[in-house]
Amino acid sequence: MTRYLPGFGLSIAALLSVPAYADTRTGQFAVEGSGGATCAQYNAARTSGSKEFGRMFGFIEGYLTAANRYEQNTYDLSPWQDGPAFALMIAKNCEKTPKERLVTTVQRLVVSLQPTRLTEPSQRVPIAARADSPRIYASVVQRAQRALKQKGLYQGPDDGRLTPALKTALLQFQRSSKLQPTGDPDVATLWMLFNP
Repeated sequence: MTRYLPGFGLSIAALLSVPAYADTRTGQFAVEGSGGATCAQYNAARTSGSKEFGRMFGFIEGYLTAANRYEQNTYDLSPWQDGPAFALMIAKNCEKTPKERLVTTVQRLVVSLQPTRLTEPSQRVPIAARADSPRIYASVVQRAQRALKQKGLYQGPDDGRLTPALKTALLQFQRSSKLQPTGDPDVATLWMLFNP
């Protein structure tokens, strides 16, 4: 069963409106491995859960890692997004552009992520008080604090710390946005908070 994150439609629209750039004047470049697959092939592999989808997703993660290295003023293009979110974003784009090559779709994704990228390293803080807790960049927490302040849900400092006051504000936002109320800055919550 496919789960959709609210607000992804806006991102898909942004993804489709961003041109993909090539490195040569003729627009030609070599594409290695699964990046040459079409969007229709991507969605078929994703739906079937085939090994080819694993290779395609490996291509996507490698491309994003390389973009972190080679895009100007970029430390992390995807400071809070995760693999399932990328898989869904690409799948939704590919529904609209089935003949487009995967490499083109991923380049559009890279361009669309630039406004929310981290330009400098940031300390990672645990989401919960457990030893195995996922970690999030403190600068992303600060962005969430500022966004929640603008909505009148948080009055604390913009210090990048996951305090009880911030968790309460996140719970209020999640409930008002019809998200699962966890009080954690999870992908769906941050997506809705940063992409109103």
